[in-house]
Amino acid sequence: MAKSKKSVNVIKPVPALCEPELQTIHFHSDEFNLNDPNIIYQPSCTRVKKCGGCCNSPLLSCQSLQSSITNFEVMVFKHEIKENENSKIVFQGNYIIPVEIDTKCKCACTIKEKDCTQRQSYDPMRCKCFCKNWQDEDKCGENISEGKTWNPSTCECSFD
Repeated sequence: MAKSKKSVNVIKPVPALCEPELQTIHFHSDEFNLNDPNIIYQPSCTRVKKCGGCCNSPLLSCQSLQSSITNFEVMVFKHEIKENENSKIVFQGNYIIPVEIDTKCKCACTIKEKDCTQRQSYDPMRCKCFCKNWQDEDKCGENISEGKTWNPSTCECSFD
């Protein structure tokens, strides 16, 4: 990448900070089959505040620190198709659909302690899981000529 000279065609980007921002969500109710293409919500979607934006490290992601529930009232219809008859749209009712709205966000580790296996410990400063049996990893390194390599996910020395 070459160092650029000032140009009229260059735009200085504004950082997308980690904060609640409008994002599209689609409505659905547990009372109806999510995979039923004949269920119609009106409106089908809306925009609500969800955490979004950038963090300064690929190990971090923008996450919700505080949220609240907002209830949306949507109309639900069913497209009914019967043999030898015209199809019709039947009103099913107004439904209250609770939606989580993010009110406060922060950059935090994408990998959490819950993502570690029983053979791993969590390092919150590095945002990663590491093998408890590090001595076995050192021994495995001595066996490279035998075709064995260390698997950091399973914390085992195994053949390729």
